[in-house]
Amino acid sequence: MKNFLSLLMFTFLTLLIIDLKAQKGVDVAGVKEYNFTTSLPTPVRQISANLLDQMDDKYKALPEFGLLPYDAPCKDCYEIIDKRTSNTRYYVKENSNG
Repeated sequence: MKNFLSLLMFTFLTLLIIDLKAQKGVDVAGVKEYNFTTSLPTPVRQISANLLDQMDDKYKALPEFGLLPYDAPCKDCYEIIDKRTSNTRYYVKENSNG
């Protein structure tokens, strides 16, 4: 009986150690460290003469007028908001005359 308890205790401790090693490096409960000291940069409106010429007046009052989205395909382009659909955006390269 003493050998059985010793074997059982040895097996339990071995499995416990293996289980503890398996937990190393795991993100416990999805803990995330938040950054409250800095903020995202304020987007800069880039309103060019080309953009003003190609945009309808009713879209010029929108809050996103002149702002380039973060996932825009280029940096030297602008979006024609009135050609936007639910799934697509229409971009025009600067100085390309549409």
